[in-house]
Amino acid sequence: MTNFIADYFLYFANPATILAFFIAGYCLSSRKYCVQFAALCSLDILVNTSLKGFFTSPLAGFMHHKGYVFPSGHTQFATVFYGYIAFFGLPEQLKKSQFIALNYLEERLIISSILIIGVGYGLIHYHYHNLEDVIAGFLVGLGLVFVYQLSLLRFCKTMPLILFITASLLLFINFLLYKDILDYVWTAYSALCILLLAQTLSRD
Repeated sequence: MTNFIADYFLYFANPATILAFFIAGYCLSSRKYCVQFAALCSLDILVNTSLKGFFTSPLAGFMHHKGYVFPSGHTQFATVFYGYIAFFGLPEQLKKSQFIALNYLEERLIISSILIIGVGYGLIHYHYHNLEDVIAGFLVGLGLVFVYQLSLLRFCKTMPLILFITASLLLFINFLLYKDILDYVWTAYSALCILLLAQTLSRD
């Protein structure tokens, strides 16, 4: 039973599930919102790998591959993904759809909190992470959500440039820490640059 519960919640941190939510959001909401949201998620990956490279807390031996665990990347990403929706809601196009129940802050917070806690539980249950890793991932993710939204509101016009500079610095930090750049880090950086370019061109 505990395995089933852990698997169920970890499904919500699965890349295929996240991609499905992105596609649904792109179809039901504004493209501008989705681009901003996807940019945040790409930035999150760069932040997490930089922190892992700094703290260098090794993966558990039974996982049989190199890497670091602190802070938990899955928890941090789940916090960013579901936390952003919880705190800052959904754009008007999505509010007018059949998912109107998610308009209310209380419901969004409850659902997102359950999912984030569930993901953390699943990671601890299978011994991928300990409680310290999960809490750190949650706190970093939560902080990133609010810093990103505050920056978006305050530096709306220059946000693409700010994100590009920040992401490029994080990419350089990754290179210094790892003496190489991991494939998925390149993917996140490339995706972020494409999103920023698309957002900039759409303004012209």
